[in-house]
Amino acid sequence: MNRSGASLILLTAFAALACGAGDRAPLGQSEGGDEGAEVASGVNVCPTFEGSLVMPQMIRPDESSLISVRATDPDAADSRLVFAWSAPSGSFDPSDKPVTRYRCFDLGEQQLVVTVRDRHDCTSTLIVTVQCVAN
Repeated sequence: MNRSGASLILLTAFAALACGAGDRAPLGQSEGGDEGAEVASGVNVCPTFEGSLVMPQMIRPDESSLISVRATDPDAADSRLVFAWSAPSGSFDPSDKPVTRYRCFDLGEQQLVVTVRDRHDCTSTLIVTVQCVAN
């Protein structure tokens, strides 16, 4: 093996360890031990947000805004994504779905944070703003 081939193997092994491949089943074996069920690539790609929609963007404290985000994960095995909404003030209903209703408590610009997590605990975050105005 030449020097560049050995370097490529070392870089590939390092990337696999850095991306959390250490908790995966051996190649050709699923986590349950079935031979040939799934081949792990050794690299996990985090989910990404593709867009958001806020309707309306200006609300009063007695109103709510409908918020929807779309996130996908390039890893075919990561079909189940987990969402979590948070904000310094206000409430979400529900707080764990890509589509939610937000009600503000304090006036001013509210930065709403949504985090999406895949089954390997790799997360991505998006900030959406809503303006809370007086009655």
